[in-house]
Amino acid sequence: MLSGLVLLALIGGAVRFLALGDDEEAAPDLTESQLEDALLTKEDLGDGYTEDSEDDDTDEISPDDLDTSDECKDLIGRFEGDDAANRTAKRKFASGELAERQSFTHEISVPSEDSPDFGVLVDVVDKCAEVSFDAGEAVGKVRISEGDSPPIGDRAFAMDLVVEITEPLTLEITSQIIFWERDGLISSVQADGSVDGAPDADLLLEMAELADERLVEVLEQAG
Repeated sequence: MLSGLVLLALIGGAVRFLALGDDEEAAPDLTESQLEDALLTKEDLGDGYTEDSEDDDTDEISPDDLDTSDECKDLIGRFEGDDAANRTAKRKFASGELAERQSFTHEISVPSEDSPDFGVLVDVVDKCAEVSFDAGEAVGKVRISEGDSPPIGDRAFAMDLVVEITEPLTLEITSQIIFWERDGLISSVQADGSVDGAPDADLLLEMAELADERLVEVLEQAG
């Protein structure tokens, strides 16, 4: 989808690049298999959802395509790079036909020493509240705001995004993301609504709580 191109450019996959502050303990170095065990499954989401193997990473656009402040571009630049996480596990799910499709993405990361601090998310909302873009394939703007952060993990941060595309067609995509830290590991669950439709906020919160419980179980088993 066109919205995927924009979301990836701004915050999609940001969980890979977040880390704890300098005065906090390092994350446990879980194996790839252990991280996979902590991910949500299509059974968790319920009837109608299937695992989506489509890889949207090829849709990334350059900060040069964005009409925004230098401060915002600098923040976005901090989320670029392939080596910002020691280890990452990710799973995506989709439901419905293309025009009515809703999707969920769950990601867990063991951050590296070069990862930006978790607190940078507050700066993203502050400096990138509205970003216009012209990527050739799609023209429009993204509005980013802080959502209602649930009491999960050691700390959490919720972010709401509205992507308005004006060319080559007119449509709007709304997304909600919950980021949280648990024992130094960084997780997120992202819900993308259908075209001109809102994501399922109740299901998003339920899945975030379940995902955190599953991560706790994996951490306990890992000792």
